[in-house]
Amino acid sequence: MRQRINRGIRFARAAVGPYATKIATKKYARATVLGKRELLKNGTFDTDTAGWAARAAATLSWEAQKAKVNVTGSGGGIQSDQTIPALTVGIQYRVQWDVIGITGGYAGNFGMFDSTGQINDTQEVTTVIDTPVRFDQTFTATQTSITIEINRRTASTGDVYFDNISLKQA
Repeated sequence: MRQRINRGIRFARAAVGPYATKIATKKYARATVLGKRELLKNGTFDTDTAGWAARAAATLSWEAQKAKVNVTGSGGGIQSDQTIPALTVGIQYRVQWDVIGITGGYAGNFGMFDSTGQINDTQEVTTVIDTPVRFDQTFTATQTSITIEINRRTASTGDVYFDNISLKQA
């Protein structure tokens, strides 16, 4: 009797027959796809800024499906951030993000940090913009946890808008 491999309950039985290679390949392909799952929480800001924390003199709010970082004072650490605790040392990761707009001049920054300090060159947009700028970087994890920061570089009046922030295994 020929067994159908597209029935979930029969996968175990079919693995001993002629379909074993096909099933193993499908399982491997599924594991590969799952390995490239999104590691960041709420990087698209569809309904709110949950998962992100405002620090120091910054306020973080949601506006039209994007994150808005507003400077409310002066000093360093004007940022919003999120810590990602589940990286594998030695694995390469890809991070992408959009700076949607900047008002009031100065720079909108994006940085990644581990416990030893910054792990990427700070990416920034240094002029007022009203059209999105897309960034794309890869890095190799040297620790199991990183913090991603979105911020304004200089304490001044104005807003920076971020969206479509993604962190996946490369």
